[in-house]
Amino acid sequence: MQPFLVSHTHFDHFMEVPEIARCTGAVVHGSANTCELAQKLGVHEEQIHRINASDKFSIGDIQVKIIPAAHP
Repeated sequence: MQPFLVSHTHFDHFMEVPEIARCTGAVVHGSANTCELAQKLGVHEEQIHRINASDKFSIGDIQVKIIPAAHP
């Protein structure tokens, strides 16, 4: 299963994520806003993983570290 790492909910980053997650069962990894919106758009709670700045976790063989950044 392919995961989604969603940095924020601007339409060009998030628009297709809920539908693909619902259809495939993929896990959505994202900010609090991303997770809330995904759930409101029908993604099951068990498919949603909230991430915060400085979090570290693994997705299979990939190590992920979340770093804070600003987006204008």
